[in-house]
Amino acid sequence: MAKVSSWSGNITSTKQLSDGELEKLVKFIDIHEDNYIYGAGKIGKALRHYCKEAGLNINGNLTSDNLTSIKENYQTGKIGIIIGISDKYLQEVLETLSLFVSKTDIYCLTSGKRESMGNIFSIEQIEKNFWINIFVTNICNLNCRSCSTFAPVCSPDYYKLDDFKKDIKQLHRLDLTNINFLKFTGGEPFLHPQLLELFQAARDEFPNIPFECYTNGIALKNISGDILQSLQKLKIRLVVTEYPLEQLKLQTVYEKLDANGVEYSVIFSEGQKFFNKRPLNFDKATPKYMFYYCPRYNFCDSLFMYKGKLFKCIYVITAEYFNHAFNTDLKVTDSDYLDLYHISKEDIYDFTIRRLPYCGYCTPIEELVPWSLSERKIEEWT
Repeated sequence: MAKVSSWSGNITSTKQLSDGELEKLVKFIDIHEDNYIYGAGKIGKALRHYCKEAGLNINGNLTSDNLTSIKENYQTGKIGIIIGISDKYLQEVLETLSLFVSKTDIYCLTSGKRESMGNIFSIEQIEKNFWINIFVTNICNLNCRSCSTFAPVCSPDYYKLDDFKKDIKQLHRLDLTNINFLKFTGGEPFLHPQLLELFQAARDEFPNIPFECYTNGIALKNISGDILQSLQKLKIRLVVTEYPLEQLKLQTVYEKLDANGVEYSVIFSEGQKFFNKRPLNFDKATPKYMFYYCPRYNFCDSLFMYKGKLFKCIYVITAEYFNHAFNTDLKVTDSDYLDLYHISKEDIYDFTIRRLPYCGYCTPIEELVPWSLSERKIEEWT
């Protein structure tokens, strides 16, 4: 039987709301001539990385060993110190700094924010929980308003089997021994005419790691027993997201999955289902510091693989579909993805914690949109 979980969309969105902390950090850095991060451990390094990616001026990291020079040159209002340590040492450090630094020249993010940054921008942390999403196709048999892959308005596109075989072999050659699992996603993966062959090619290269395939379950209603047995043999775990339409009731699908020993879980909406709309900013003027609010950085230690490239963001993959549908000019640069055939595994881990040039188009503070069917209007994404 399936593991059932409830998720409507609003749970994650509450974690993407701006709490004003980063805005205050930006202002603090801006009003000081020189800025230093106190701490050179995991949190201190993460804060330094974030500031670099956000275009914020930081002179360096401080520890107790090099405070003397700051103390000798300190002037109120000119030097700012940002706390980059855990709560364990916070009180001791604040007491030391208060001996010669004004409170107005010290900025400390909340404990949760410091710890969160320490994890999000830590390559060591990512290596512990890293996976690859396989973008199978952009098409879907639903028509969801504000779909992140722009499925309601895009022309059909598929990951061709021959290309996939080459790419999955190359991914294996990169020797990413810490890949925890592969996730097949879309669009609706079961609309790919050679999905089983994709699964088999991936299993040939990665025989031992878990595979998941995300589906809305509609295409499973008429799936044959032979295909179900292949899913079971290839150890494909299905993750079925239910949608609130009367004709989409999937009880018979679950019975077939149970009968054929296919592992699966179900995500259903308890009450109103929501989608997250991330309004596009066509002048690419979203402030750099805001990229931290993006759920790709807050929730996913992963990359997408599609057509010989690795992507941090689904919106980069699907930008061309949106441009074609609405005659827009969202530009994807060479820095917005990795060429699978010209990288090392170190490049991959570094890429996972970078801000993309494409981030300028996105408003990462998402809007909750009650789930409904798309009218294929540009306003659903802007």
